[in-house]
Amino acid sequence: MDERPTPQMRTSDPERIRALTHPVRIAILELIDARPQATATECAEALGETVANCSFHLRTLERYGFVERAEPIGRLRPWRRTATSPRSFGAEPDSAGADPASTHAVVELAAMTASRDVDRFIASMRAEAERHISGDRDTEGPSLLKTMAWVTPEEAAELVEQLAQIGESFRARRDDPALRPPGARLWNIVSMASPDPDGPASEPSPRDEG
Repeated sequence: MDERPTPQMRTSDPERIRALTHPVRIAILELIDARPQATATECAEALGETVANCSFHLRTLERYGFVERAEPIGRLRPWRRTATSPRSFGAEPDSAGADPASTHAVVELAAMTASRDVDRFIASMRAEAERHISGDRDTEGPSLLKTMAWVTPEEAAELVEQLAQIGESFRARRDDPALRPPGARLWNIVSMASPDPDGPASEPSPRDEG
């Protein structure tokens, strides 16, 4: 039975969320997701950091329940995400509304993550453009898809779940390299869904009014 993380796992603990608001820790979690485990040395080589720095951040992620020590491989001591490591974050509601600490922590993490993903997307666009200019057109480049829709809160929650499931449908290939077909490349799949802060709300229909 697969007990690895699922997209439904969620945390609202502001202290845990803030533990992720560091670019090296975010990068380490992404690296472990892609491999899906790595040693401090492998993290250092991939991220251009020192082994000591990566070890420190791995221990911090361990303290907050994001990673754990995997089974040793000879003399290697790899790390992996925990089975309870959350894949989504949200503000914790209380009797007076959303917890301000959770809300601010989520916004801070979202801003850092979104900025990182936008920078990486633009870098990918430029790299693919250079390949095409040089005559290499045998690649599928990055795509930017955008649409707008009128949805209810219940439909929005269902939409977010569907977007999460798209990426998770390929999770077995992350865990087992033998399942990756020839020509497969590691893609970053980022989804952002939010209500338009300046958009109007739909008016009640006559049927709703009576």
